[in-house]
Amino acid sequence: MTMYRLASPSCVVARNADQRQQVPRRHSTTTRTPFAKPCILRPQFQSSVKMLRPARRPVRVTKTSTRGSKIVALFDSESLPSLFTGFNTAVLIPWVAMIFAPRARLTQTVMKSEWSQVIPCLIFTYFFVTAAVIDAAAGEDLATKVQFLFTEAIADPDKMASMFVASPSYAAQDWVHLCTWDLIVGRMIYLDGLAKGLPTWHSLTFCFNSGPPGLLIHILTKGIVGLVEEAKSTAADLTED
Repeated sequence: MTMYRLASPSCVVARNADQRQQVPRRHSTTTRTPFAKPCILRPQFQSSVKMLRPARRPVRVTKTSTRGSKIVALFDSESLPSLFTGFNTAVLIPWVAMIFAPRARLTQTVMKSEWSQVIPCLIFTYFFVTAAVIDAAAGEDLATKVQFLFTEAIADPDKMASMFVASPSYAAQDWVHLCTWDLIVGRMIYLDGLAKGLPTWHSLTFCFNSGPPGLLIHILTKGIVGLVEEAKSTAADLTED
């Protein structure tokens, strides 16, 4: 049975008779605000409260793709001058080998391989794509540029020159285009002369400098050598008779 006992005015009596405790009362002129006790839910109510909370969306961390930036950097106008200089330097090697060392084993091995013309073609393709990417990034309409090339530029040398001045990337790919074709024709001259025992140093020199005249000189040389050999064989037959 719960018993209640009055205490002195300076004490507060606990309600539970088994746990009596007298707490001295503090006399203060200021009022104190009691702290609110935290609300602790029972386990059976905690799950329902969690269901009422809005679900947090997971924050997706997007990683910047470096592969795409590297690919775009490959077709950048800043890397074009160094690659252009490297191509003009590298293309001299097969010409020097064919003109000054045509019978060398290394020269024959390299120039007989199909890679000697595949690699320049790949380099030109790179310059061609780079020119298109740079023009597109500059806001130029490629269809309009192609139409201008095949309508007005081919009819007027000044307008053709204006394309080279306005677009250095186009001028670079056109130069690589010419160098690639000259090297392919020079390789053909070299292999033909090697197979038939013809001198090719003079025709290769003109082909390196001016392109088509070198091929004409090779055809002329081949015709003259053929006439000379035919005359020698005819003279040999006459002496035998």
